[in-house]
Amino acid sequence: MNLYGMNSKLSGLLIALVGYSIALVCCALSPGAADPGVAARPSHIQAHFGTPPDELLAPLAAPQASVLKGYMPAQERQLAQALQQRQLHQRLLKVAVAEMVGRQMGLIKLQASDRASGVFRVVDLESDAVAALESAFDACPRLEHLDLWSVVPGEMASYGQINEPVFSVSVSRKAFERYRGLGLSPRQMLGKLGSVRYAPLFLDYAADNPVRLASLGEPFPPTAFCAPDASDRWTKYLTPSSASGALDISGVRVLLPANKPYVGITIDDGPHPLIIPLMLAVLDHYDVKATFFVVGRKAEQYPGLVREMAQAGHELGNHTYWHRRLSRLSEQEAGAEVRACSAVIGTLTGRLVRYIRPPGGDFSRASLRAIARSGLTVALWTHNTGDWHQVSPGQIANRALAGVKPGSIILMHDGDLNSVKALELIIEGLQKRGLKPVTLSELGRNGGVQRFSIEAMMNYLATGWQPAQLR
Repeated sequence: MNLYGMNSKLSGLLIALVGYSIALVCCALSPGAADPGVAARPSHIQAHFGTPPDELLAPLAAPQASVLKGYMPAQERQLAQALQQRQLHQRLLKVAVAEMVGRQMGLIKLQASDRASGVFRVVDLESDAVAALESAFDACPRLEHLDLWSVVPGEMASYGQINEPVFSVSVSRKAFERYRGLGLSPRQMLGKLGSVRYAPLFLDYAADNPVRLASLGEPFPPTAFCAPDASDRWTKYLTPSSASGALDISGVRVLLPANKPYVGITIDDGPHPLIIPLMLAVLDHYDVKATFFVVGRKAEQYPGLVREMAQAGHELGNHTYWHRRLSRLSEQEAGAEVRACSAVIGTLTGRLVRYIRPPGGDFSRASLRAIARSGLTVALWTHNTGDWHQVSPGQIANRALAGVKPGSIILMHDGDLNSVKALELIIEGLQKRGLKPVTLSELGRNGGVQRFSIEAMMNYLATGWQPAQLR
């Protein structure tokens, strides 16, 4: 029976039931879920089995738009030409190449549909990914690492159309060369390379979804992450568990400065393709570990990067699921933001999260109660680099180093190449001052964690963070 050819209401219901059953078993189960209309996807992003709607096929770039990011134009042009010669099924949207500490990283972004027909096919994602990786590593012999992602149009924002990632893979040259030439299928190859994200949004429309139609070929590799998004099961997180309900919510745990010459380096808002690999290269070059406060939604989209960060020995903190300002949310919604993000990180890394940083350092009494109930420790900052304002690397570093002392916590973000360049300057500046950059856990071991009343924490918003005076 051809489910896609039926037009009756009964067939529509059957398809929906099939899709729901598959969502429950598709790869690793997701930690999350959302009520419709509550920080949810736009309506056209809801699951519909069959042909993708026009909204998901709309071009994401003008025909004359350059595919070059402009970081290293010569290398990017070489990469783009190599990809265009492969005649990929998907349209090439952007390439980027950048280098730090002598290590070159790249990014490839594609639009996730067949250029000619608009059809969604999993095999196209996979064959294009392996072909693109092969072409890129051949064309750019100094390229060490590549992030490849396929996107569809998401909701509209004030700055334009949001790109919604539905497929991603993060690959080192070393890993790719290890399995190249072994006669593996694209899916088998991707399974060897690390964590591959297959978003349910794409799978719901793909006629060759190997979970729904197992007879079409190989199942997804064990390393695939194709679980439903946490936002699709949001009600699970709106109510705290019985165990967390017993926690004392009269106060909040706060990280205090260390007494030893340690400084915490923290990087918010990721993971971001290309920028995170460059930051990891800088940190590795100087043998430094940092704390990354990740956004749960982005962690789902780029699981390979999250696992790379954890495997490199860096600490992952909770920066909420949607990156909404907690002061604008009810205690229930704030709690869901916190719980969903921790669950995503735990699913991807197998690690418990210790620290939370509310977006913008912004909170309310209600959200503080939600944080207290979570058992996480609040980690704010003493030095705000303001690196999201498109300032120079030197300005970012100067803000980080001005008045820095033992126990300081530096706030950075991962959205701009200037932040990567500034990271190197900050590390060198700290070392020249005899200060060791560390994770927040190491900072906490040499300082401490103390519980403060919610009223004392609210006082922070008016007076600035001075932990010694919160008592």
